[in-house]
Amino acid sequence: MSNKLTDLAIETLLIEKDIPFRIDYSKEDPLYRFNIDDFDIYVFSQTWGSTALGFDGLGGQAITTANTCVLVPESCHQDCFVYFAGRFAYSVPYSETFGEDVRNHSMKSVRNSRMYLRKTKENKNE
Repeated sequence: MSNKLTDLAIETLLIEKDIPFRIDYSKEDPLYRFNIDDFDIYVFSQTWGSTALGFDGLGGQAITTANTCVLVPESCHQDCFVYFAGRFAYSVPYSETFGEDVRNHSMKSVRNSRMYLRKTKENKNE
């Protein structure tokens, strides 16, 4: 019998297994050893309009709540990583807009994640 705690544990293990493949090791000192503690980790429930969650694709037309996990680099030179229900969604550079969405527990869908990239480019041009 599955419950919220079991689901969260399974999703956490899936993320732990996936994250080493997302790290851009070329951004780090060659002597650097990646550690998950280099990230601040935020986990919260997010409600979506279909069972596809924040992913593009077909899903049932049922309002669905799922865990969103966001990893924000604290002491490394990586992008932020976003997971929906333990599945990798996207990575983007940190921006104020992104940080605000993390604080509001309202991450953009995969399709709309480009908005974070635009905000980052606009900030660099200022």
